[in-house]
Amino acid sequence: DIEKYPKRRTLTQTEVIDRFTTSLENALTVTSKEFIEYAQSNAINFQTDIIKLPTGDGAAIVFSFDGLHDIHLYFAKALLKEIYETNLSTPCEKFNDQGWCNCHSNFGIRIAISEGRGIIYKDVNNQYNVAGGVINLASRVMGYADKNQIIFTKEAYQQIIDLVDDPNLVDRFVEYTGVPIKHDLTIEVYQYVDEGEAYIDSNSPKDLS
Repeated sequence: DIEKYPKRRTLTQTEVIDRFTTSLENALTVTSKEFIEYAQSNAINFQTDIIKLPTGDGAAIVFSFDGLHDIHLYFAKALLKEIYETNLSTPCEKFNDQGWCNCHSNFGIRIAISEGRGIIYKDVNNQYNVAGGVINLASRVMGYADKNQIIFTKEAYQQIIDLVDDPNLVDRFVEYTGVPIKHDLTIEVYQYVDEGEAYIDSNSPKDLS
């Protein structure tokens, strides 16, 4: 989700979307190269098996295969790094002060990672699409993130902690309980933090502090 996208004029919104699309493709290329051996060994084609869904001012990236339990986090970090470095190439005081501007196509994003089974189908444009609670929950959790932050659902957190090789990965998550969603329900969410990376905001989200 692109932060403060509606505040921009239409022409700048178009420029931001173009830059966002380029950043997505670059981050997916970096991710594909990282996991190329697994893909070749398991007959996975990243070009067709990763589903990319535009959402207007953002995108849903669906990794529709099993076995790579941290690929979503790797991609999220690659995307944040790509955007951070691109923004540095066009410095803007207005953007730095208020998180948006109409003089540059700099932008920030919020990321949510959800885990679970969804429904993959062909939509009216004959393109693959995804529906289900896993997509809906990602959208609700993302609403609690600030710019340059990554928030996991409980299911996504448990999956990555249980199945990746790094026993210290758990130390890079902060838990928030009693987070309200629709229908007076509350859930647990987990923020990925890494104070060693400038492109990740490891502060507590303002709506969860």
